[in-house]
Amino acid sequence: MADFEDIILDKNKLIKAFEKLSITESMTVRANLLGDDNEKGAIESLRTVSPELAAMMEKEGLSLADFGGEKKARKKRVLVLENQNFTHEDDKLKLLISRAVSKYKNDGFKVLSYSELSKSDQKIAQQIVEDHNA
Repeated sequence: MADFEDIILDKNKLIKAFEKLSITESMTVRANLLGDDNEKGAIESLRTVSPELAAMMEKEGLSLADFGGEKKARKKRVLVLENQNFTHEDDKLKLLISRAVSKYKNDGFKVLSYSELSKSDQKIAQQIVEDHNA
């Protein structure tokens, strides 16, 4: 199993870990994080900046960005048309990226690869992917 900090600090890894849990385990995780009627959740143990400290920092011309460094924007992934999945939703062709594929499958939609589309849908798919890549 990957290192706990590695998972908890990476949203995508955390989601992947959560998706593996049963409903009962998910409910336990939620109660552990958020708490319940009887006790506080672990989320309250996270260190945050108090309003007083934020006001003091602002008075000195400081912000949290001065300490944490700016995160670089993620480079947009260029999609390859032939590798994409699509579905029909509300009588329109919809491009499915990443986790959307399994979500739509779980919701009962028929997920089609580009090669499974009709010729007319392939033209529409090509335009959708071109628009995405623009």
